[in-house]
Amino acid sequence: MDRLEAMPPLVRAILEDAIWAPSGDNRQNWRFRVKSNSEFEIEIVDDSDWMVYDKEGNATLIALGILCEYIKIAASKYGFTTQETFESLKVKQVSKCSISLTKQSIRQDPLYEQLKIRTVQRKPMGTYPLTGEEKHLLENELAESFSIKWLESDSDKKQVASLMFGNAHTRYAMKEGYEVHSKIIDFSKEGFVKSKTKLPAMSLGISLLWVKLTQLTLSSWPLFHFVEKYMAGTLVPRYLMEYQTAIQSSAHFILLKDEPVKCNQDYIEVGKNLIRFWLKASQLGLGFQPEHTPVIFSELLRNQVQFTQDQRALSNAVKMEAQFRQFVGDEAVNKAVYMGRLGRSDLPSSRSVRKSLAELLI
Repeated sequence: MDRLEAMPPLVRAILEDAIWAPSGDNRQNWRFRVKSNSEFEIEIVDDSDWMVYDKEGNATLIALGILCEYIKIAASKYGFTTQETFESLKVKQVSKCSISLTKQSIRQDPLYEQLKIRTVQRKPMGTYPLTGEEKHLLENELAESFSIKWLESDSDKKQVASLMFGNAHTRYAMKEGYEVHSKIIDFSKEGFVKSKTKLPAMSLGISLLWVKLTQLTLSSWPLFHFVEKYMAGTLVPRYLMEYQTAIQSSAHFILLKDEPVKCNQDYIEVGKNLIRFWLKASQLGLGFQPEHTPVIFSELLRNQVQFTQDQRALSNAVKMEAQFRQFVGDEAVNKAVYMGRLGRSDLPSSRSVRKSLAELLI
């Protein structure tokens, strides 16, 4: 009997749905240990030793919150609720969360059907504005301690496009960014369209020609650095993947918390609220793309975290952080916890898939 067949049927059914939770660049840096018929444990380790976008482990905590909400929604299908116990939440160490299941008379969460459908749309999307009803339904998924700042006028979109275009320069100029980008894109034949462990190359939202050029330039840091610094080699990709997509959207949003994040548990709550917003967008037939790096760099700069040795990238990050503050204001900038864009869109044909549950068991 293999490990899956030996699993309690309820736990297996819930986790088969929960493994579709999104994680940064499809890293799936969590594992599951079954404890009993109604209890299992999550172990998760951040990648702060090499992931410049998770230097403090906060992105991993947001992903853990997302996973916990996925588990809660999946459990609702079978009339169960979940209770979480966090044993430890530490940077560069294994963080653990125990999940216990309790039978209750509850209905299936209305967002359940979106668990495996929800995905990222990196291509340009339709620009027809969101309706008041759509925005109300999206905001209604958030707890009272969260709110949304909408950026949806043509002027707003141009400002966001400028920010994303400039922010991409920070990411491409520094070697720390290259170390991430060269690892997370799947150019293999097996993962080119649907990747189990990375971002499939065709999900980047650019043409096959630009995918091939990207693969070539990412083959070594000296080549990438030379092309980026001396040949303006990232201008077109930044325009296609950042500026153009920002313009061709229905709206951008900034997720705000009523109080600045103070502890690790707060980041988990960010994840729970974010994913309900995202799943609702999927239910409404809206495409969704994270635009989280301006928030990440703003936080790293405020916390005086040394995230790069490249002074050109650092100077640009400071410039972009000032531009980001124009959207949210100096007083509210430390309450911004996520940013993204929405638009009219069909489901993308290329997307990240997942490791099997058997591969994620301890």
